[in-house]
Amino acid sequence: MCQQLTQEMGVQEIQWDCGWGHRHFRGCLRSLTRLYKENAHKMDSLKGRTIIFTHHTGVSTQGQILLSSEDVPSEWLKILTSLGRYDTMLESIPPAEKCVSACLGGIRVTQRKDQAYVLVNPYHRQLKTLSTRLEKYRAQGSARNLGEKLQDLELAVEGYTGPLVLSEEGQFVLPAMRSLETLQEFIEGNQDDARNLLQQFYRKEAEENKLITECTKKFELASLVRDVCVSTDHMISCCRHLVDMTDTGALLQDTKLRISPYYAVMQDGDVCIPWNWYKL
Repeated sequence: MCQQLTQEMGVQEIQWDCGWGHRHFRGCLRSLTRLYKENAHKMDSLKGRTIIFTHHTGVSTQGQILLSSEDVPSEWLKILTSLGRYDTMLESIPPAEKCVSACLGGIRVTQRKDQAYVLVNPYHRQLKTLSTRLEKYRAQGSARNLGEKLQDLELAVEGYTGPLVLSEEGQFVLPAMRSLETLQEFIEGNQDDARNLLQQFYRKEAEENKLITECTKKFELASLVRDVCVSTDHMISCCRHLVDMTDTGALLQDTKLRISPYYAVMQDGDVCIPWNWYKL
């Protein structure tokens, strides 16, 4: 059903990423099929795009079409028939990110590493607000001259108000409406910690990917993934113990293994084991 609908709609791919089983996925595909047949003449901008069923409805900053499995199809239709408006927002994001970067020592402006999807609509407004404020601030001669010394650091814009945060992944997470002087002081004062955390994150990410590959090969798994609530550290610990196992036989051959906080067998056949299974 998924492949047939992909061809009919002319999209590149339809993905399922919301935690429910395949039965729920098929229900969403049937709803989308009916919606497309009734409104195909309004959906002339779908070719080559990726549709993802998830927990949000909108368009991501990567251009993916996100459809919440919990929304009624009429909410999906609003997105599917207004993609041109979202394309305009997407086109304006790189220049705004470049502006923020230029005003803040060449820092890389990106999305948070712990978020799979960022909706383009609120992100576009928040980024535009911050870039406009920074441009005016610099034009007034108030901005500090940071040169290009922050090029190896990362910044994510999130919300309008709230605390200035240095995340565990080493990213500065900054709201769009905080004092610009305070913002610059926070970045300068925490840049060394940010570098250390960012380097640590990339080392852990590389180790995690290596262990996933080793486990997948050792147990001949169909796939090995982790739930969003399972941290990189916990995944690394889990995979290390899996790699060290002996006498594994072929019990997990062709299994879709998911590392989570609990034991379970999902409707779609995924086998869930807790990340700390070796302690239980």
